[in-house]
Amino acid sequence: MKLKLNSEIICGTVFILFNSIYLSQALKLPFLFEQGEPGPIFFPLILIVIMYICSFLILIQGLKGEKNFTFNLSFFMNKNVFAIFFSALYIIFFNTLGYWLITLLYSFIISIFFEYKKRKTIKLIVFSFIIALVITTLVWLLFEVLFKIKLPVGGIWENV
Repeated sequence: MKLKLNSEIICGTVFILFNSIYLSQALKLPFLFEQGEPGPIFFPLILIVIMYICSFLILIQGLKGEKNFTFNLSFFMNKNVFAIFFSALYIIFFNTLGYWLITLLYSFIISIFFEYKKRKTIKLIVFSFIIALVITTLVWLLFEVLFKIKLPVGGIWENV
């Protein structure tokens, strides 16, 4: 029997994975009723339970819908899935790599992916780098200069 990974199976699995990461972070909050009232973990735990229920329902629906299971990679080539995947990586590595490095890299990759059929290789790289540099600089100016909000330098750069 071959397994076909339709969008419901993949989305349900991804939601379960991200919800598990969210749960691991939520468990670092103070516990329920520590001081006689619900603690900061109360609302996240309610959301986590609801998300697990919904994720498993999506996964089960996807598994029920598949009679002949085969592996289908075309789902991963979807631009939206690609953008979500790299957005998740951006969030995960934001504090570790710092604002400048991760935002330049993220903007560059997203720009290349959405422009790759429109431009030749050298023009694509130059165009994507310029777009990434402009976006990174404008967002930095907005947060650091206008709003006076410090963006992370990055854990790997702190001792340099």
